[in-house]
Formats: sequence, C-alpha cells, structure tokens
Amino acid sequence: MGCFNKMGFYSHLPITYGDDIVMFICVDNTQTNERNNCPIYVDEFYAPYCLPIYGKYNDYGFIEDIIKDANTELLESKFGQPIEDILNLIDNYENGYPKDIKERYEDMFKGIIKKDETPTLILTMERKDVFDAMVQLSDKPYFNEDACNLWHNIGDFWLSKLGFIKKERLQRYDDFRYDLKGYDGKYYIKSSGHCPCIVNSKTLAEHPCYNGFQELIKKWKEFTDIDLKLSDESLKNKSIIDLSFEITSDIYYANFKKSNEDIFDKIDTVDENLKKLIEDYKRTSEKVGKGNFFTEDHYTFIYDGEKKMPNDIIPFNNYCCLLFRGSMQLYDNYYNIFTEDFKEICCKFAKFNYMLRGLCGKYDVSMYGNQSISDMFYLNNFEKLINSYSQVIKNLKNKYGTEEID
Repeated sequence: MGCFNKMGFYSHLPITYGDDIVMFICVDNTQTNERNNCPIYVDEFYAPYCLPIYGKYNDYGFIEDIIKDANTELLESKFGQPIEDILNLIDNYENGYPKDIKERYEDMFKGIIKKDETPTLILTMERKDVFDAMVQLSDKPYFNEDACNLWHNIGDFWLSKLGFIKKERLQRYDDFRYDLKGYDGKYYIKSSGHCPCIVNSKTLAEHPCYNGFQELIKKWKEFTDIDLKLSDESLKNKSIIDLSFEITSDIYYANFKKSNEDIFDKIDTVDENLKKLIEDYKRTSEKVGKGNFFTEDHYTFIYDGEKKMPNDIIPFNNYCCLLFRGSMQLYDNYYNIFTEDFKEICCKFAKFNYMLRGLCGKYDVSMYGNQSISDMFYLNNFEKLINSYSQVIKNLKNKYGTEEID
C-alpha cells in the first residue's frame, strides 16, 4: 500500500515521517448527533476518551516511539495490554480488519462508557508543535491582562491573597463584602467573583474595577493610601488553569481527609494501601461528586451546605471540553489524577482544549494526505493561505481595533 502522510485534525498541516505527534483516542458520536447541523462544542462529534498520547509518526498512518508516562501506564493497567497493542486494536477495528479483531475489540472495550454497549473509538492526531503552541497561548500568568479572558475575575481566592476577609452577603445578586485585614477605614470591596467594586461605606458610592488587578490596586491606593500586595508573589507567574487544578485537588484531598481522619492518623505515606482505601471510598461515597474527573457535575463542591470552590476560580473541567460527561470514565478514581505525575498532563490537555474552543476548533478525524503534501509546491500554498489569513486578521484589527481582537 505504500507510505503516506496525514494531516493534523485541527491545523490541517502535513504530518510526515518522524514528526512528533499527539494522538487522541476519541469516541465517535457522529451517529447519535447526525441530525445536528449546527455543532457548538469542540467534542460534539468526536470526544476524547483519554488524555493525549505522545510519540512520532511512522509514515503509515500510525504512531511509534510512544512516550511512556502516567497516562499510558494507567491505560495499560486498565486494559492489561501494552499501549501499542491497545492503539493497534482500535486502528485495526476502525479499518475493518478480520472478525477476530472485532471480537477482541468488543471484549476489551464493551461497557467502558455505557453498560453493555461497545463504543466506536477512532484515533486522531495533531502535530506536537501545533499542540505545544496552543498550550502556550493558554499558558499566561493570571496577572497578565491577556490570561484567557478571565483576568478580571477577582473574588474569594484573589481577594484573600491580597489580605481581604470575606464578610456578609450583600442584598444584590451574589455580591459579598470583603474587608481588608487590619484596616478600619470607610472603604470595602464588593464582589460576586467577577469585576469588583470599591465601595465607600458612608456614601455607598461604587468605583468599579473592570481591568483586573492593576486597576484594583491602583484605585485602592488612591482611596486609602494603602499598597495591596499578594501574600504569595509566585501567583503572579501562575496560569489560571494550573491554579484551578491545584485548588480542585486541595478541595478533594481536604474533603477526603476530613471524612477519613481515623485512616489518615494511621497512614504516613500515600502508598498502595491508601490508594485502595481511596478507591473504596469513591465507590461508597457521594461526597466527592459523581461521574468522572472531567464531568461538569463533578464540581458542585457543596458539602455540609457550604460551597467550597472560590467564586473567582472556574472549575477545572470548564477549561477542557463540555461534553466529556460519559467518555472519560477512566479517570473516576481520586488517586488517578491528583498527583504530580498527572498535573502537567492534565493541565496541558486543558490548555489545548481551552484554546481549541476559543479558536472555533473541533475534534475531527485526521485526514490522509499523499507524500506530495510535503513538496515545495504545496508547502508554498500553505504559506500563501497563512498569509491570506494574516491579512484577514489585520483587516479585522483595523476595523474593530487591536484591543477587541487581542
């Protein structure tokens, strides 16, 4: 059959022999959504089943030199097969190979998403340099005004880091009052977790801060002559997605520990026994949410009538895709995710998905391309297309202004 190239599922740029790639196992939802001619979410037709797998393209439509990490280890543990065999089985089934492949496929994957059902899984890929670029675009410090359009969210978490104490709920909407610790002047901050206002308690005059930390700090200094400083300066360099992961992890861990204080008193290290206890706990308790790690209902965080998630930090799953609800059940165990090994993998995945959604991308099959796709003639055509896109963006900037487009 010969050798051939492929195309990145989002970028549609050539993937040639030896290129670094990112492979996704996706659930094919095209049949259930066949009447949907106006898809909104990035994963409506093809939804990731697991975190990405890294390796090199083998010039025959597949991956080789797979990088072994915590995610591939989990896959191998789940299915009792090397990662290469798992991917090969999906690939062969997708390409309609003999009956024994179908039987092995159904034996391995039946019930992994819905009871007694065998999902159709597909393999799709993107160039790793494109994946890395999209991750980097989302990997902006929260203090940066270009941080995922969320730099104006200032409430429970960020105000506490500036020295404010959350007080009573105010009458309007979900606004709360926040007082600066040690300050007894007339000003306080009102916030619902979004753009805060500095309020004069005597006149009730409000001074909104729509432009993030810099404006809040500047106005507070103007009104009170007090310099606000973060209690942890390292927060200035952290991505909001990384912070969301850490806060989610802390909430889960604290809740589990509180519910099992007698167990934690006896165990000094997170060993295999503790992992088993956590898994047993997850099966018998509803307190850490339902579904899997990436599902939307996994982030209510209401225990004993108290909402645990800060009102200015978006739950981690919202940085990924919205329709993962049934597809990523591989990650339903507490210890599978909240480890240092998984943090980087999860956060890169979230950053990629957040940017994919922001750039109107969708998970799709990775198209085949012939070998000539890497010829100079076609590469020059790619360059001309990219230049034309650049011109469109330039015209939009001129029409609407750089600030709105950026």
